[in-house]
Amino acid sequence: MILTVRDITRVVPSHWQERIQNGSLVGWMEFCETVSAEPETTSASQKFWRHYDAVQVISAWSNVLSSDRITIVTVPTSGEKPELLWDRFLSAMGVPPIATKPATRANPSLGAVSAELLLKVNAELTDVARHDRSVSVKGPLAKRTLAPRAPVEPRYALTREHHAILRARAAHLADGLRSTGVKVVGNLDEIVPPEDPLAGVEPGDITDTQLLEAAVTGLAGMSRQLTRRHAALTDLKRERASLLAERRKLARQQQGQVEP
Repeated sequence: MILTVRDITRVVPSHWQERIQNGSLVGWMEFCETVSAEPETTSASQKFWRHYDAVQVISAWSNVLSSDRITIVTVPTSGEKPELLWDRFLSAMGVPPIATKPATRANPSLGAVSAELLLKVNAELTDVARHDRSVSVKGPLAKRTLAPRAPVEPRYALTREHHAILRARAAHLADGLRSTGVKVVGNLDEIVPPEDPLAGVEPGDITDTQLLEAAVTGLAGMSRQLTRRHAALTDLKRERASLLAERRKLARQQQGQVEP
């Protein structure tokens, strides 16, 4: 088993954004309170740490795998070269470095304004099934329309209090992983965040003007995608009509109704 582990303060915003893109109504500050609470405090906190407490994960797998069959790969800090994680994964598998690199798959995050807008959209779509949201909201609105706005939007960041709690928990996690005795590819110090949190804004800092600008971008982007899909559907209908006409012609030929 290969288990990748990363700085928890990078996991939290990523996890929250994935949740709201799937329809969650939990805001940023509420989510930070949840993950900063002791794991046994609430069911939501328990669920989060059940996924991200790597010591617990290793403990569970140790029931079926010996420690020499488990390897931890630490995710490099943001300043490292993009290929480093891939190289570490190859090393964990015992594969020598190869020229081929994995295809780059962009998974852009949302800015704070777009995230708040998406929460408001979610509140209006509580009657829409998750599967339908995936094809109507998550892809076209969040990923393809709002995410490109991220460079011009502020970002949410952990408060100093939440950051300190998670940093202490990350240090404890790193010590716990060292005590398991499993192989580590990378450096467990990488999963402990810096002492100071990243700069960012809080939900109360987002203005109605900013939300309106993001909403206009969202509406325009969805309209463009609807136009492209309509054009593609029209082309498919023409192609279908042509194929059906050809099929009818061949059927008449086989029946001897027309000359070949």
